[in-house]
Amino acid sequence: MPSDDDSRARRALRGLWSTARGLTAAIANPPPACSTCLDLARNQRVAHRDPDEGRRIEGYPTMSVFAQSAGPNLDGCPYCAVILVATYLQADFLIRENATVNVYFPMGEGLLINDTSWARAESVNLQVYTPLGQIPPWPTFGTSRRVSSDSGSQESIDRIKEWLTDCTTKHSECRESQSSLLPTRLIDVGDPAAGNPPRLIETTPGDSGAYVALSHCWGLNQTYRTLRPNLSAMKRGLTGFDMPGMPKTFKDAIILTRTLGFRYIWIDSLCIIQDDTKDWEVEASKMCDVYSNATLTIAAASAAGDREGFLGTRPHPRKSMVNTFPSHPDLVSNLEVRCQPKHNRTHPLLRRAWVLQERLLSKRLVFFENDELVWECRTKRTCECEGLDNYQNESWGSERPLSISHKFMQSSREEIYAWWKYYVLEEYSQLSITFGMDKLPALSGIATKVAQQTGDTYLAGLWKEDLCLGLLWSVEEARSNPPGRKFDWEHDYTKSAQVAAEYRAPSWSWASIDGKVTHHVREQFSKVPGRQQHMVFLEADVSLAGMDPCGKIDFGYLRVKCPTLAATINLKYDAKGTPQYRLSFSDSSVSLRYDQYETFQPDVPFAPIEYTNAQGSILRMVQRGERDTVYEMVDKVTVKLAFVVTTPNAEENIYRRYALALGPSGTVEGAWEKVGRWGYYNEEGKRDYFPGVEVEELVIV
Repeated sequence: MPSDDDSRARRALRGLWSTARGLTAAIANPPPACSTCLDLARNQRVAHRDPDEGRRIEGYPTMSVFAQSAGPNLDGCPYCAVILVATYLQADFLIRENATVNVYFPMGEGLLINDTSWARAESVNLQVYTPLGQIPPWPTFGTSRRVSSDSGSQESIDRIKEWLTDCTTKHSECRESQSSLLPTRLIDVGDPAAGNPPRLIETTPGDSGAYVALSHCWGLNQTYRTLRPNLSAMKRGLTGFDMPGMPKTFKDAIILTRTLGFRYIWIDSLCIIQDDTKDWEVEASKMCDVYSNATLTIAAASAAGDREGFLGTRPHPRKSMVNTFPSHPDLVSNLEVRCQPKHNRTHPLLRRAWVLQERLLSKRLVFFENDELVWECRTKRTCECEGLDNYQNESWGSERPLSISHKFMQSSREEIYAWWKYYVLEEYSQLSITFGMDKLPALSGIATKVAQQTGDTYLAGLWKEDLCLGLLWSVEEARSNPPGRKFDWEHDYTKSAQVAAEYRAPSWSWASIDGKVTHHVREQFSKVPGRQQHMVFLEADVSLAGMDPCGKIDFGYLRVKCPTLAATINLKYDAKGTPQYRLSFSDSSVSLRYDQYETFQPDVPFAPIEYTNAQGSILRMVQRGERDTVYEMVDKVTVKLAFVVTTPNAEENIYRRYALALGPSGTVEGAWEKVGRWGYYNEEGKRDYFPGVEVEELVIV
C-alpha cells in the first residue's frame, strides 16, 4: 500500500504536469492575428470530420469577408490575401458573386478553397500549394507535384515512361513478358522520318510482340472506320493523318504510341471490320485477349468523341502567385493555384459500358483526364499531382475496381461470383451503351475470364452454379417527395429501368432490362449457417445467337421446382403520401405477422392482364410492360411468388427469405416471366415456412 506521503507527491506531480502542458499549449498557440482566417494556423483549426483528413476555417465566409480582411491594396491579412488572389486567378466569378466558400486543409494537399453553391452545376475546387522542391512560405501550404499544363508535353511523356518502367520492373503483380500474342489486326504507326505512314496490318496466327490499345468514346458521328470497301486502302495507309480527315483522338493515339517507343496500336473501330457481322462477332469475342495482352492501354478519358482528342493544353493551367503581397516584402510567396484535379470517375469515357471491361482486363492504363494523367495498374493507382496517393485508403478505396489480376483469379468461386454481382454488374448496369443488343457482348471479355477461372457455364449474364443468388437482382428506383404536398405519381416518381427494346435476354436476367440493378443478398452462400435453398434447378439453358459463348443469345429458360404462393399486390401510402406496394395472401392461413418486414421491388412497369389458371378461375395478374409503358401504380393484382432462398443471421436473430415475383409469360404459353423480387425478414428468427405453401414445377423465360 502506498503511504499518504506518496499519494500527495503523485498528486502534486500530476498538477505540475498539467500546468506545464497548459503553458506549452499557450506558447505554441498564440492568439491569432486575423479573426477571419486565424492566420491559417493549422493547429488553430477545428477538426473537419476525422482529424486525419484535415482541418478547416469554421463557418462559410463570403468572398467579401476575405476581401475586407485582405485590405484594398492587399495590405491587410496576407493569408486572407492568398485566398482572395487564388480565387481571382482561377475563378474570379466567385468574387463577383460574393460566393460563400469552405476553406480547409486536407492532409498532404495544401490549402483547398471549395465553392459551396448548390445552384452551380459543378462546384469549384481550388488548390493552393508549394511546388515540390521549394520551401513553403508558411507551414499551412504543403508541397505538391506540379501538373504539366500540356498533356502532350515532354514532361507528361516522361512521367508515363517513368510509371511504365516502374511497373514492368518492380511490380510483381504486373511483371509479365511484354511480348504477347498479337491481335488479328493492328495499326503499324509507321516512321515519319522514313516517310512511312500509319497503316492497318493483318498479323499471322501465333505472332507475338508488344502493342498498346486505345480505350475511347466513339462519339455521335463516327465515320472514320474500317469497312469491307476500304479495307485494302487502309492497309496501304491511313488517309488523312496529316489532314483533317482522321479524328484527333486517333492522331493523338498514334503520336503517343510512337513517342512511347511502340510500333503497334489496336483501335477497335479500325482493327475490326465494322460492316462485317461475322468479323465483328469473331473479333469482339477476342476482346478479352486484346486488352489483357496489351502492354499499355491509353484511355482518352476526357474526350466525349473521337474528334476531340486528348493531347494538348489543359483547360485550367496552374497559375503562380509570386510577390503577391506588397505590404509584406519579407513574405515571398512561392505558391501556385490550380483547379484541384478531380479524383473521381465522371469523365465521358468512364460512363461508357464497353469501357468497364477494357479497364478491368488491361494490365495497366494511363488515363488522359481534363486535369492530369492518372495511372492505374494491378498494383498501384497514382496521378501527376500524386493526390491519389493520399486517397488510397480513403474515399477512393470504394471506387477502385478489383482488376482481373493473377492474385484475384486464384480466389474461390464464391469470391469471384460476389465480385461479379456486387461490383461488375452494379457498376456496368448504370453505364450507357449505344446499341442495346451489345449489352452482353460488351461484357463478354470479363465473362470469358471468369468462365476460364471457374469452369462454370455462363447463362445470359448469370452463372449456373450461382443461380440461387444471381437471380435475386432488383432494380434501383428514384423517388422524390416534394415537401408541402402529396406525392404525385406522374410527376414525382422516376423508375430507373425499362424492358429492352429488343429481346436480348430472358426475364430472369438483369440484361433483359435497361437500368441500374443491385444485389442486396451479399452473403457468400456456403458461409451462411443453416441456409435453406428452396429453388431446385432442373434445367437452365440459353440459345446462342452467334459464336461467342458469352455473347448475344436468342432465347433462354429455367425449369425449376420450388415452393410457390399466390400473393395480391396492394397499393398503400405511407405517412408522407408516398405510394408503396404491400403483399397479402389469398390463403387465409398465411399472413405477415407484426415482426415480419417486407420489400417488393418491381423490375419494370406492370401491364395488367386477365389470366385463366388451371382451375378455370380468371385472375387479374401482371406481365412486364412494353418499353415506354407509362408508369402507373396497380392495385389488387396477383403475382406468383417462387421462393428461392432463406439466409439466417444468428447474430441478429433474424432470417431473410427471398422470392421471385412472377407473372404469366407474354411469349411462351404456360411459362412465367420475372416481374419483380420480394423479400422479408423476421425479427424473432423463426425459420418455418408459411403454412399451406405448395411445391410446384415452373418454366421461367
